[in-house]
Amino acid sequence: MGQDNQIAIIELPTFTNKIYHLPKKMVADHRYPNEANDAFIKLNRKAFEFLNIEAYSQEGSLHLISHNFVGTIPIRMPGGGRGKPVTDLVIKPRYGDLHEQADWFEWMSGLAEFSKFKLDPERKQQLKLTRTAGTSTPRYLLARELINCFLVVVQKGHWNQFINRKLLVGRPIGNVDWNEYAKRNSDPHQALIFPTRINTMTSNHVDFQRAMILFMEAKSVIEDRGTPNSVRQSVHTILLQLTKLLPASTKSFVYKTDLFQTAPQDAQEVRRLKEALNAFLLNKEEQKYAWRIDFSKLFEEYIQQLISHVVAISENNKRIPRSLIPGYGHRVSRLTPQYLEPDLVAKFAGEKMILDSKYKSYFYSRNKETVQDQRQRTRSDIHQIIAYTSLENSRIAIILAPVEGTKVSEELMCYGDIFVGILGIPLQYKNAKLYVEVVRSYFRKIVSQLE
Repeated sequence: MGQDNQIAIIELPTFTNKIYHLPKKMVADHRYPNEANDAFIKLNRKAFEFLNIEAYSQEGSLHLISHNFVGTIPIRMPGGGRGKPVTDLVIKPRYGDLHEQADWFEWMSGLAEFSKFKLDPERKQQLKLTRTAGTSTPRYLLARELINCFLVVVQKGHWNQFINRKLLVGRPIGNVDWNEYAKRNSDPHQALIFPTRINTMTSNHVDFQRAMILFMEAKSVIEDRGTPNSVRQSVHTILLQLTKLLPASTKSFVYKTDLFQTAPQDAQEVRRLKEALNAFLLNKEEQKYAWRIDFSKLFEEYIQQLISHVVAISENNKRIPRSLIPGYGHRVSRLTPQYLEPDLVAKFAGEKMILDSKYKSYFYSRNKETVQDQRQRTRSDIHQIIAYTSLENSRIAIILAPVEGTKVSEELMCYGDIFVGILGIPLQYKNAKLYVEVVRSYFRKIVSQLE
């Protein structure tokens, strides 16, 4: 048993101020806890930067403040840890029905699938995890993606390549090997047999054979006892289809771990399959390293997917550019944003609306946070979205933020003649149809007040 098993994994949700106390054996001198805390922060500075974690020491306690990233990093310990990585820190999504979900990454994968968002963890090989099980992307999710992509390619038959085949034919075609023919010609029975090489287009090429090996490995991962039933069931029908479509066996050749290279002539489906194959290949090695996913981007895609079922016309991430006016100084103005970018400019019942999704803890305060702290966090967002309304000639601005539980939270206020709403949207994507109806009703009530 290694030392990493003696220190519990540190877990915290996004947007949380967690108070953490170093294990006693990691504090060299218990009379000076702040010195040990400072050493801890210094040792993990680069890892904290990767996951956008703020860390500070106060009255003998460590404060770890998480933000928008989910992921995992190795944690070094001072004192008895001698500055080496001895455990991992895991940040999970804050909102969602995670207490009923045994595998939080599986839940996040389902949310991403609904939102049409590709979960593509960014990794840092300079930060090697102390544990691999449960702290990086589960391999069964990559296996499922590989299998899904495989079916599309096989059904459409796009992955064909030229291969050079050696054949014996009854007439001189292709690249005839005349030296071998001359040797054969001494036998009258071989006079009309020509050894040749012909380029033929086929799907049964080396790359496809390599992909078949990985497909079989992915199938084994899906069928493993550790794979959640929901994942197994999601690809059960696909595996049955592929069993009928794929050859029963593959040619034997040396197994290669080289990545699949995309070519300009590859169809889009083939490119996606190659990406899935490479991700599956790399996972064996890369799951050892720190990784992160910007959950705020996933939340934005989730909101846009919901809103697309409500509004009639929408413009996603419309950029409102900045123009520097000639004849004036620009010492300060050059530092201002080059453009403003609301998440969504939409029309509902003939009225233009500005919608901005914010993956922030509007509806749930952080540890030790005061009302003044919460007010400061929302102030700039309100100013920003009202500025968008003036630029788009709109009187309705809606901020959409996550909320715990299963019910949509509705709030509405006025600044002058501008209606500003704050909607709390649960991340229970399985209830999406219900949320769409609630949001539609909410929009109707706002528009009715403009009349």
